[in-house]
Amino acid sequence: MKAVRTASRDGQDALSAADGTAATRRQYEDVPYPSEARPFTHPGRLAAVALLHGLAPAPVGACRVVELGCSDGGNLLPMAVNFPSSRFLGVDLAPRHIAMARRAAADLGLRNVEFRVLDIGGEVADLGRFDYVLAHGLFSWVPPALQARLLALYATLLADHGVGYVSFNVLPGWYANLKARDVLLYHGRGIADGCKRVDAALEILDVLARNGRDRPTAAHARTMIENAPLLPHLQSYFLHEYLAEENHPLWFSDFARLAEDAGLRYLADADPAFSEPLNLPDADAARLAAWAPDRIAREQYADILRDTAFRRALLCRADAPLLEAPDPKRVPSLYVVTRAEPVTGDEAAVAAPARYRLPGGRTFTPGDSQVAGLLAALADAAPAGLPWDQMRA
Repeated sequence: MKAVRTASRDGQDALSAADGTAATRRQYEDVPYPSEARPFTHPGRLAAVALLHGLAPAPVGACRVVELGCSDGGNLLPMAVNFPSSRFLGVDLAPRHIAMARRAAADLGLRNVEFRVLDIGGEVADLGRFDYVLAHGLFSWVPPALQARLLALYATLLADHGVGYVSFNVLPGWYANLKARDVLLYHGRGIADGCKRVDAALEILDVLARNGRDRPTAAHARTMIENAPLLPHLQSYFLHEYLAEENHPLWFSDFARLAEDAGLRYLADADPAFSEPLNLPDADAARLAAWAPDRIAREQYADILRDTAFRRALLCRADAPLLEAPDPKRVPSLYVVTRAEPVTGDEAAVAAPARYRLPGGRTFTPGDSQVAGLLAALADAAPAGLPWDQMRA
């Protein structure tokens, strides 16, 4: 074993990757990471973004979807239920996850979804081509050598107009989490049991939050403590988010370069907010334009100014007919939805005209009668959307 470690750099990398894969499998076998429906991975959303950027994505009702790192199938199974004519494949490193997913699929009587144990660090059999390739919470949690391999797998799996979804931790926003992670790992050193390591992490966070004064790390600890009760699977989340053997956030521009090396191209972010202008003063906007002459650089500087910590990047094949900016002429072929909800109850009695609440809790009152009418129609239709022509009418 020692000779393999020192024989060559390639051999050392391969052994390191194998060790990391084994440790990751053990961790997920010991403490499963329950999955859930992830709206940003939904093929309908991916198809809409791809369509606006010049691609001709497969219709959601008749497509092929694969999820890498599917956990117990909580994200794929709702899609399989809603789109019986589409085909779904979920793969995961942990046999325990796959067994749970298969049981759930059998209980639901689904015949259009399959789950397999797969190690992307090993030899991957030909899985075919897919219209949508998903990986949520996987890219940052594998060794760097496997990050490149994962993107190469995307290039193999994607159909000509296929869309790949990759979510990952990014810098500079994740620097604060890296500091917290180092503290938690230090405090939990020597504790083998995953659940006990989580208990130790929550313990040190509590002490730090109450005694760290106003230092940034203490403030971050307080935020983590406050958010902890909101997590449905607290132990699993802390273990796999902060205490995992592998966690490698990176700069968005480095991710884009890795994707390009793999024969892929950055399409857009699944969250349209990342495409919104920064609304900088003219002088600062001019400086930014000089620093960032291309799209990747512009998005990287936007991450710096927004202190972005997490991204949901969409990828396509390098030879796909991509438009960097959305084409407004393609909008009429889409549906329109809103996440704003009318304020109801006692609050509404003192609110005239109608107010709406956004998912983050902020409320607003439409200042234009046409906008107010559109919001009212969209709210009535929610959670469904309205075709563009019907909305215009």
